[in-house]
Amino acid sequence: MVNSKRLGTPLLVLAAGVFVLAFPAPPAVAASDSPVCPVAEDLTDAHHPQKALALIAAARDDAALPAICGPEESAAAEKVAEAATLVPAATKAETDAKDLDGADEAALVEGWRAALTAANAVLAIDADNVEAQGIRDRADTHIPKAAEQAVDSNAFTRVDADESEWKKFKKSVVDPLSTLLLAGLAVVLGIAVAARLLLLLWSGTWPRFTLKALTMLSVAGAVTAIVALASPWWLDSAKPWLVGWTIAIYAASAVSWAIVLGSRMRLTVQVRDAAGKEDEGAATQLIAMLRELGGDPPAGLEVPRGTDVDVLNGKAITDVKNGWLAAALTAMQVLLGVTPWRVVVDLRQSGEAHAVMTRNGRNVGSAVLEKCPLGSAGPSVDTVDMAAAFVLLRLSDGYGSGFDGLVGAQDWRSVGWQYAATTGDFKKDQKIDLLSHAIDVDPENLAAQIAFRHELDRSSADDAVLERYVAWLYARVVEPKNAGTKCRPIRVRLLHTATAVTLNRRHQLAGEQKDQARRCGKELAGLLLAEVAELSVEDPFGRSLRPVAKVLHGIAYGYVPDAVVTSALGSTTLDYDLACLYAEQGDTKEAINRLAPVMAGTGGRDEVSSDPFLIDLAKSTEFLTRYPGTPRSDMLDVDPFKPHAYRLRAAGLTTPRSLVALSISQLATIGDVRTYVLVRRLRGLAEILVHAPSGTAKLKYEVIEVLYEHGIRSGRDLERQAVHVATIAAALRKRALLLDESGRRLIFDWLQSAAR
Repeated sequence: MVNSKRLGTPLLVLAAGVFVLAFPAPPAVAASDSPVCPVAEDLTDAHHPQKALALIAAARDDAALPAICGPEESAAAEKVAEAATLVPAATKAETDAKDLDGADEAALVEGWRAALTAANAVLAIDADNVEAQGIRDRADTHIPKAAEQAVDSNAFTRVDADESEWKKFKKSVVDPLSTLLLAGLAVVLGIAVAARLLLLLWSGTWPRFTLKALTMLSVAGAVTAIVALASPWWLDSAKPWLVGWTIAIYAASAVSWAIVLGSRMRLTVQVRDAAGKEDEGAATQLIAMLRELGGDPPAGLEVPRGTDVDVLNGKAITDVKNGWLAAALTAMQVLLGVTPWRVVVDLRQSGEAHAVMTRNGRNVGSAVLEKCPLGSAGPSVDTVDMAAAFVLLRLSDGYGSGFDGLVGAQDWRSVGWQYAATTGDFKKDQKIDLLSHAIDVDPENLAAQIAFRHELDRSSADDAVLERYVAWLYARVVEPKNAGTKCRPIRVRLLHTATAVTLNRRHQLAGEQKDQARRCGKELAGLLLAEVAELSVEDPFGRSLRPVAKVLHGIAYGYVPDAVVTSALGSTTLDYDLACLYAEQGDTKEAINRLAPVMAGTGGRDEVSSDPFLIDLAKSTEFLTRYPGTPRSDMLDVDPFKPHAYRLRAAGLTTPRSLVALSISQLATIGDVRTYVLVRRLRGLAEILVHAPSGTAKLKYEVIEVLYEHGIRSGRDLERQAVHVATIAAALRKRALLLDESGRRLIFDWLQSAAR
């Protein structure tokens, strides 16, 4: 076992040694670790080696350590010595410069610049070199101010020269041109103001120029504006006669631009709803209506739909856009007169509207647009459509030509009501009311007169009425005020109607009157063909009427036109006229084929059945087979149930079986179906209908009406009074319903079973 007492002393000594090694005493500060050394190095790099040496010396004195910053001190001393070696060269350069005193200025400047360069070379190493600083200061004093900032004398000499040349050019050219240009712009602005004033002062109509004339005026205005822009060049020293010519050019330019702007037909439209907000939908409708009334070709073969004015075709009609930029653009257009016309329509909550129209900022008209112009019980019109008529008539007041298609119309209300009556979905009496009021407010509106007489007389069966109607139409054709190219569409319509009515009258007359109508028809057909031949082939109105006129001419003279006219289907009017022609020629099959588009429309059967050319054709078996009538499928649509349809339908009694299911006393309690005789009549007819076989389902209501017309009220009446099937078949035929042999047998059996 080891003796612990013997080991105690050595272990204590070992522990003390380890402690000493682990925590040694701090050594003295090394020379290279002084914080002054990096600062001194930075000063040397910044071209201040003398300050670096002074800093190191001061640090040594304070720390009493003579060995600090040795490398930094050596580097600083080398820089100071290097700079000192360059000082003699700078001193010599200064001496040479002084020797040039009194010599050429350029040589003197170059000498001092050489001294400055040598001094700067010293200062680039040791910025604190006193001798080099003195040489630099003296050189700065002697070098002229223009060369003080030069480092590269050649480069700065070129810059000075360039700046000098630019100043000369600016002074001699740019500044005078700027002055003249500003003066020219002021002249042009003055011309624009003068043109705008002319637009405001002139309140009459403006002539409408052709595109060629308007282009020439625009070119003249542009040329005179350019001349006006250049006029300050010669006015400064011009002679009196040249000044006078220049002022004349100014006036010509102002007049030219005033005429160009005044004859423009550009329009801005704004529609606001009852809340005062922009109504873009109504504005779009108004623009479309303006294009239809004033920009579309003539429409309507016998009655004008709208007007024949096409002056707005291709003209700019725009609505007011929202936003400050759009508002600023609109204001600028109005200010400059580029868009002279402006329309504002305010829609009211009541359905009425108020329209205001201005031209070049001046109010040219306002109007209240009524929704029900004839009173609350009369027909209603669209106020936006009426606004379009108002705008069109105000435009016509502003120009000397281009609105001949109005054929005398002067009141916008008359034009609006005429358009509504000829295009709207109104009953005949409502159309007549609107058109009569249109004529009352404007007796010169020929289009309204034509539409009014058409509604009154076109479908008349009275020959005396038709004769007076044709005479009235022809009188309008030969009126001098309706002569000319612009009124040709109206004359064509008048002649077309007069020819068609006269040809129809031939079938209602006999003897000398028939021959006279035939001669009159030929004359009118010839005039119509001649007028239509003058219409443009590119015009849709002319294209549609050309074949129609040839067909009417063929009817008048008894011949079939060429295949180009008769080969194609598509125009209802043309096909109808061809059907009349083929019917008169005895070609039943072709006549029936031509009536297909007519029979597909509403009211075609009534029109064909009342036409003198087609009455016999409409009764033929071939026609009825091709175009059978549509039997009624509702019991309450035929007599005697129809007068009581409302009460019966409300009670749910819409079928024969529902009526038969009730007793007479029960039926007598239903609304106005109260009398004993009426109740027995309705129930008796319902009992007959109940016996109808399935094969007569499509015809049973038509048959029961025929029976009712022949006094049948019940099955007992059938037993007492026989109604022959032939009689029923003839009555159905008048309803455009054919009854074959099997159908006759079914009806006979039905009536036999219903009789009791």
